[in-house]
Order: sequence, then C-alpha cells, then structure tokens
Amino acid sequence: MKKSKRSVLSALALLLAALMLSCAISCGKKPAGDPATDNTPLPEGVTAEPNAAPSEKPIFYDPETDYDNRYGMGYDCIVETEDAYYCCASYSSRYLFYYDKASGERGVLCSKPECMHDAGGTDCSGLIEMCGASLNYWDGRLHYLAIDRNHHCYAFFSVALDGSDKRMDTLADTSPIEIQGATMPQRLDYHRGKCYGWRYYEEVENSELFNCIDVVSADPQTGETRLILKEKLEVYPTEPKLYYHGNYVYISYNIQDYEELEDHVEVLSNILCIYRWNIETEELEEVLRTELLDIGEKGSGFRLYIDAEERIWTAPVYGEQTVYTIESGALCKAFLCDNPWSCFMLDGAAAVFSMPDMALEVRRLDGSLIYEGVLDTSFIEELDTSREYELDSYFGIYGDAEAIYISFVLDAKDQERAAYCLVRYDLTGGTPKPEIIACLPGLR
Repeated sequence: MKKSKRSVLSALALLLAALMLSCAISCGKKPAGDPATDNTPLPEGVTAEPNAAPSEKPIFYDPETDYDNRYGMGYDCIVETEDAYYCCASYSSRYLFYYDKASGERGVLCSKPECMHDAGGTDCSGLIEMCGASLNYWDGRLHYLAIDRNHHCYAFFSVALDGSDKRMDTLADTSPIEIQGATMPQRLDYHRGKCYGWRYYEEVENSELFNCIDVVSADPQTGETRLILKEKLEVYPTEPKLYYHGNYVYISYNIQDYEELEDHVEVLSNILCIYRWNIETEELEEVLRTELLDIGEKGSGFRLYIDAEERIWTAPVYGEQTVYTIESGALCKAFLCDNPWSCFMLDGAAAVFSMPDMALEVRRLDGSLIYEGVLDTSFIEELDTSREYELDSYFGIYGDAEAIYISFVLDAKDQERAAYCLVRYDLTGGTPKPEIIACLPGLR
C-alpha cells in the first residue's frame, strides 16, 4: 500500500536525526565544461546554459573569507583558528565552547571568571542560544544567528575569540524568504561576504501538502536575505549539502519517491541533483540531474569535494559505499570502500564508519588505504566518571586525510542528561588516538 506523506516525513526525520551526521579549497580554475541537462524540470531560478565565462585567475583558499569545507555538510558547528577550536552543537547546546590547542584547556567560552556557565549561569557570556548551525568566523570574531529579544526577530550576533564583547550586529530582514510553515535555515555557512544555507519544511497549498527545500543567502552586513533555489514537491527531497569552492556554492540533494509494501520499501525514483550558484554573477546552473535507478544506484545524501583539477568527487552517506567523480555530465565510479557502512566524503579522502562496531575505514581518493580498524574509545574515561557515560550514537563525521572529527552522543546511566562529545582522531601516526575537543552536557 502507498505510504502516507506524513508517515514518510516522520520516518525521514527519524532517519536524519539518527544518521546525520569537509576541507581547505585547493588552487584551480573554474570548470569550463558545459552543465549536464536532461528532460526533467529544473527548480525555480535555474539556468541550464549559464553565460558566465570561465576565469583564468587561479582560485586560492583564504581562511579569512572562505568557508572551511572540512567542517561542513552536517549539523555540527566547528570553527578552527590557528590557536583554538570553537564549537556549538545545534541539536544539543545553547552554549559556545572552546578548545585551546596549546594548553588542551576546554570549556564554555566565557569571559566571566566566577560564572557558573552551563551549570546554571543565565548571564553567562557563552550562552548564545544560536539558531540552527550558524556559527562562523570572519574579521577576527565568531558570528552566529540568534533571536534578538529586544526587536523580536532574527539577528546576526558576534563575540570576540576570548568570549568578551558579545553584541548584536545586524537585524535580519527575512521578508524575502518568509513562507508559511518555513523556518530560518537549519544551517548557515559564511563564504566570501555572505552566509549560505538551507531549510527543509512543509507547505500547504489548496489543501495539498508539499515537501520543500530552499537554499538561501543572507548578507550579515545588511541583514538582507534571498532565495536562491526552491524545490516544492509531492515526493520527498533530502536535506541539501552545500560545498564552497572559489566563487561557487555547490548544492547537492536527492528527490525520492517510494512505496511501502508489506515486507520492504520499493524505491520508485531517486534523482540526484547537483547545482552551483555563482556568487559574482548570481546565476544558478545545473551541474548534474540524473535518475540513479537507471544506473542501478540507490544512494542518497551525496557529499561533495572538488580537487585541484576542478574534478567533482561525491559519495552518498546512505545506501551504498561508492565514491564517484562527475565526468562529461555523468557519474563515474572511482572506487568502492570495503565495508558496508555509512559513507562520508571528506577533504581529499572518503571514510565509512560503523557506530555499533566503532569501526572506521578511510581511503585517499586514489583508493589507497589510510586506516582501517576499531577506534579507541578511551576518551570516555576522561569525562565525569560519576555519570558512567556510554556511547549511544553520533551526529556527524568531518575532516580530511590527516584527521577526522566525530560528534558522539553519550548516554549517562543516571538518566538525567546525555552529552555531546566532539572527538578528533589524528590519522597521520598509525593508530588514531582520540582527543576531546568539546564535551557539551544537556543534550536531552
């Protein structure tokens, strides 16, 4: 029998919450190849044949202006500077945390020495109450989106790297993207002067329920917001993955339709969509839009990576463990990971991970093995032993060929509060050793 929209959306939400879980951009030139086209309809605003000519000027990654893809395409907020890490888990904490690389000191980023912080300090300067995954770094400060309670609207805030001088910078003008039933973006990334993000929501029109995804931009200087791409569907889109490369924002998502039978779910359609937004010309063009079932593939949640030769690499988080390149407007298999686990495209590498076994396989993009084995979980012993923490699940995996970051959910036997724990594993020295970047109590 046909599965109801509401029940399918609920199932999708549970799947995303359980499994949701990348990258310094290399030098190169804009892709000169024509975008792939087929007969499927394009979303609002897409141009199949963009007019912009390729630039001959090399594109360099600038950490002061460009988004660090190593920490993107998920639900965690991770910022790395020369001296420290900063993080705030959008699903688990209202507080901003830091980790000092030199001293190993970590905790709530607060400039008040006597503050109770997340143990109950309501005036803690580390209490940011961030909206979505919107923590970013530019101009020497940490920036995020939150509610301004004086004006009762969204606003961009910022704070100094030592936790002092927290202030509201700009009120967000959300009127261009206000839609009944829609929220602000679930994620916002800062890249070359603007923030880009996405949202997933339901929209009712003439008593008909539609499933929608939007990709939007926001100017943190003026507060202006803009709709870049919209899909309004009777079937089911996946959450978009955004990747930043030079003057382009790449956007990846699936459009799926399926039927629930007595003993299994029959996938009727699974379209992979990849677009790119030119931040200079403000044009959206199609890179790839293909029916995966036609080539026997079942994956979804495709992350992206672009190498120094402008080659696009992609791999699905769910459904299969294949790493692909896009060649002449088509998916081409590059290599297959050995283990049947969730797959993650990283910066110059790919990883598959099994949470029940705590097993990890990481490969370079030539298919050669970096590491395969069971991860060390001794970091739990560094936490509050009275809580008797146990590994429960994870939100995401990030990183590159030298280090990966896993955001774990830890259950406590006292049943009071679970914890979010961001752990770094160094891949350069043989057996990866865990390093706790942050431990955030109060997940639920």
